[in-house]
Amino acid sequence: MMRTLIAVVAALAATFGAQAAGAVDEGRFLLAGHFQLRVNGKVEPDARLFWGGQGVPRLLVVTPALSRPVMIIAGEKRVVALAPADIVADPSDPEAALVRRSGTDAGPSLEIDGAKLKFTLGAARAAVEPRDPLLGDATPERLLAYMPEYRRNAAAYAPQIGAMRMLESLPGKAEVVVYFGTWCPHCEHFVPRLLKVAQSLHGKRIVFRFHGVPGTAGFDDDAKRANVQAVPVAIVRRDGQVLGRIGGEKWEQPEAALDGILLGY
Repeated sequence: MMRTLIAVVAALAATFGAQAAGAVDEGRFLLAGHFQLRVNGKVEPDARLFWGGQGVPRLLVVTPALSRPVMIIAGEKRVVALAPADIVADPSDPEAALVRRSGTDAGPSLEIDGAKLKFTLGAARAAVEPRDPLLGDATPERLLAYMPEYRRNAAAYAPQIGAMRMLESLPGKAEVVVYFGTWCPHCEHFVPRLLKVAQSLHGKRIVFRFHGVPGTAGFDDDAKRANVQAVPVAIVRRDGQVLGRIGGEKWEQPEAALDGILLGY
């Protein structure tokens, strides 16, 4: 999936030199995991949606299912149809794109229907909508692959070296079950920190299980059995016995919270 994105952006970058002078700099866009594109009623799994831009937030949509890339400016109820040369790769980040355009290419009108952004381009009836949440058990690898925001936040987090050394030398085995929602902004901020801890431990001493829950229909049976009232929360067990939970301010440094729970201080 990532190789496909890089190839698409690299191909677009190859034609950037031909762009007309005086282009409008729309800024830097980051790959987003919170949206999906539906074209003629079908979700397009290969669509790439980027969030960012300068001034009013913008959403960049790149997909073979549309005749051209488009930039959605929801605050102005506008869609701008772009030329491939309007998009270039960011050499510092393979998940980012830079957009420059002539500013003269008007696109289709935008219809805001609840949480959906609808427009028509040629014969394609398109809608950007909230992405289906990741539900049930997920490995750290699957969760990181699903949410670009989680990848970026995990990469930016640096666990305490001392706390990690203590976790690596813990006696016995422990299990940590993390309940989260990909729709939850607090989860997006904090859960990647524990993902980074899990990656760093490489399965030593602690087994991590991440469990996604729905947002609008209430928590699932697994979360209800665990008496989960809000997310994110991590439940720490040893030999089937609950030793403690990570929630609230403990998420600031989850590796230190794990040490405290497992070592009893």
